[in-house]
Amino acid sequence: MMVFKGEDAKKAGSAELNDGVFYDALQKIKTIDGVLPCIHAENIELIWSIRKKIIDQGRTDPLAWADSRPDFTESEFVRRAIYLAELADCPLYIVHTTSKKALDEVRLARERYSKIFVETCPVYLTHTKEMMKDNLMKVAPPLRSKKDNEALWEGIRDGCIQTVGSDHLALKKESKKGSIWEASMGISGTATVLPALLSEGYHKRAIPLERIAEVTSYNVARIFNLYPRKGNIQVGFDADLAIVDLELEKTVSHTMLNSASDFSIYEGWTLKGWPVSTIVRGKVVMQNGKIVGESGYGKFIERKPA
Repeated sequence: MMVFKGEDAKKAGSAELNDGVFYDALQKIKTIDGVLPCIHAENIELIWSIRKKIIDQGRTDPLAWADSRPDFTESEFVRRAIYLAELADCPLYIVHTTSKKALDEVRLARERYSKIFVETCPVYLTHTKEMMKDNLMKVAPPLRSKKDNEALWEGIRDGCIQTVGSDHLALKKESKKGSIWEASMGISGTATVLPALLSEGYHKRAIPLERIAEVTSYNVARIFNLYPRKGNIQVGFDADLAIVDLELEKTVSHTMLNSASDFSIYEGWTLKGWPVSTIVRGKVVMQNGKIVGESGYGKFIERKPA
């Protein structure tokens, strides 16, 4: 979390981070098999400067949050992080990528350095900053533009983006009260990852089902050393399967998502394509939106060294 500096670090209860700490960590990490650094890429010093000007203008509207953290505050650190990772010869995983500018930096860097993995999240594929009518969609990095949405979809299509994660944080509406500067950051989203990808990706943009399976399962297992146990349908693998009804339409309500959060960014959206059965190690644990697995059936999976 490279935004943990100054007062932001104190509020989070974190140690102060800087480029020196980051570079030292990369040099150490590369010596440990199977360890992968995952970075939140924003330049907090740039954000501080921009944010002060916006606060001085008296702005407390929801859009002020996005305006205080423009896309170049992300792409600048993506460029710097990749460069330092290249110098250290260490792989790098960039979490919740949001912008075309950030992807442009990745594409350019991969011409000379291949050990870069990129993740995005459904909220950055489906929502824009103009949709921020209240504090509920306060996330970091913030929402971007429609152009950025489409650039990320293209990144999934052509393989520039390897994974889609939820960045799930089951907050209550209560935590989002106050001004945009006081409200908590984060949203829930695990239960809507696959419906969003199927509805907005497969149905509306013809993203192949094989690509959706890759970014939600196969690539994840490979990158995080869970392969060859997870991530494929093959003899010797765990029988983990998600059975989906591609034609099933549901109107989203937070009450149907089995989350502690009392709101969803997709509240009221009709999404087409839902999982109807989840099988874990050969046993049905979810059927038609209801948990039917036994408590305690979940199993910790140790990630082996690469």
